[in-house]
Amino acid sequence: MNWDNADSFGGGVAAAGPTADGFGGNYGTDSGFGNDNGFSGGGAADGGCFNCGESGHNKADCPVPRQFTGACNSCGKEGHMSKDCPDAGPMVCRRCKKAGHMARDCSLPVMCPRCGEGHFVADCALPMICRHCSEEGHLARECPTAPPRVCNNCKEEGHAANECKAARKIDRDNVREEAPEKALELMRKAATEKDLDDVKEAFQMYVKACPDATYPDMEQLFRLEKIEVYLIAVERADMAATYTNMDLQGNLNRKYTVTFRFKNRPSRPREKAIWPANDAENMARLGDCGEPVDRGPRSAEGVDCRNCGQTGHFSRDCPTGGGGCRNCGQEGHKARDCTEPRKMMCRNCDQEGHLSRDCPEPLNMAKMQCRNCDEFGHMSKGCDKPRNMERVKCSNCEQMGHFRSACTNAPVNGGFGGFGGGGGDFGGGGGGGGDFGSGGGFGSSGDAAPVVESGGGSSW
Repeated sequence: MNWDNADSFGGGVAAAGPTADGFGGNYGTDSGFGNDNGFSGGGAADGGCFNCGESGHNKADCPVPRQFTGACNSCGKEGHMSKDCPDAGPMVCRRCKKAGHMARDCSLPVMCPRCGEGHFVADCALPMICRHCSEEGHLARECPTAPPRVCNNCKEEGHAANECKAARKIDRDNVREEAPEKALELMRKAATEKDLDDVKEAFQMYVKACPDATYPDMEQLFRLEKIEVYLIAVERADMAATYTNMDLQGNLNRKYTVTFRFKNRPSRPREKAIWPANDAENMARLGDCGEPVDRGPRSAEGVDCRNCGQTGHFSRDCPTGGGGCRNCGQEGHKARDCTEPRKMMCRNCDQEGHLSRDCPEPLNMAKMQCRNCDEFGHMSKGCDKPRNMERVKCSNCEQMGHFRSACTNAPVNGGFGGFGGGGGDFGGGGGGGGDFGSGGGFGSSGDAAPVVESGGGSSW
């Protein structure tokens, strides 16, 4: 195989959107990282825009609104997000069940769901009732007569999904049953027609008929049968923490992400960094690869409870109680449902009632931390230490250690800076248009100390 020649550079990485099966999708066709599972990418091989497909401009300058290609989490239809869902209906208050407002803004008084009186359920004098056996004194999850728990990951009894170490049980009931030979012919036909959707559909038919087949087995089968489909294992650094790679047998936490391609070489220069060096390395990667799936419930292993300080459980599962509201300190409700006025703590003067950006007191330089030397008492723009180049982020290649003017690397995202938020080295948010971005003052309006100076203009 020839792995080094990259003469066709269509396609590109686009933002991931949720798909109909709830997963983030994989890298798409031979024209880059775009395709069917939530990754858009329609740029032509001649350098067209990856948003609208037209030539003459790139995605950053495209006048056409960005098109969301995933599925709505609310209705399951494609083309819009759940926040824009036309079928979702208005917001419904959890207290009065009426539309148009949230519980914290509800005009009705607090009502205990246990006794109907005007207090929170945590303050109710009546004993708790198990919704499984209707007996007093325990919750349904602690009920001695309840049937054994069934793990949502492996479907076995006796443990929860966040405790499960077994492989995930994959449900392929929605996949059509075909003999392996028939599925192979369907893959051959789809590859000839360059229809990646049909390739993947027939691939699932084959895997259903041969459940022990692995990605290395399938890649070898494609080469043996001379089917022009290539399984390429790439390493994704942008995968969200709530997702992981799962192989064909349901094993999670695979290192590499499998992609289906019609060519065995990278279609864009930026893919070279994540592409295997040769066929031997690709086969080794395929042994530890899978498709992105929802990781499932987070394990409590190593977690410190915010309520009691013990390790091994979340605060919501704390045996001493679920913890109180972070706004008023009372138990029985969350901060989002709290009826008390919101508490604001200024990080500049440590007084309540306002945020640091609105503080009438002079700037407290003792709480200001320089982003160049990490010392307190001054901003980075006034720092007398040499510039720390390890914190400089190039807006062309997004690598640390140099400016755009000295960059010799290929541009990332068209060379228009990094992603929004960090703004570069010393920027406080919003940009990536320069090596340092912009920002200023105390950065965000959160209420954590100490203050970190998050900006400083065009240079520092």
